[in-house]
Amino acid sequence: MSTNYAQAGTSSTVVSKPTLQLVEQVEIYKSSMLEDCFDYSILISNNISMARDQLANERNWLTWFRLSCTLILLGFSILIQFRLPDPTAEEQPTVTKIQPANKSVGLIFCIIGFSCFFVGLGKYFKSQKLLVKQATYVQAGWGSYVMVAILFLFVCTVMILALH
Repeated sequence: MSTNYAQAGTSSTVVSKPTLQLVEQVEIYKSSMLEDCFDYSILISNNISMARDQLANERNWLTWFRLSCTLILLGFSILIQFRLPDPTAEEQPTVTKIQPANKSVGLIFCIIGFSCFFVGLGKYFKSQKLLVKQATYVQAGWGSYVMVAILFLFVCTVMILALH
């Protein structure tokens, strides 16, 4: 009865470095001019976990998009003074004029939301271009830190002002 146990000691196997293999030939299908105008997909080979990096890039874009939508909706709800109707109230609610403080806070939330959208869009296309070149950029960068710092300071300021 023989057993296969690993033995300690020197090994004679040589570990080779991973090599980059490019796609030799890609089939090109005929498409209409309309399809060519609206098709922005990129065909890249799945070497060195390119699919994982592409999916991570899309996930980051969706995170920026979700943040921008939330901020824009928050800004517009402040602008229109969103209130749920009170079912116990006897009289109809009256329309009040938007106060200047509410208007400025709502507009700033909308501006920050739109800027988050464009920052995320720029980061997505920059990362996609680098993925095609097979040179990924991992660092978050100063733009993300500045955007988060501005958002943090603004939200803290609004919360402090709301207490008074």
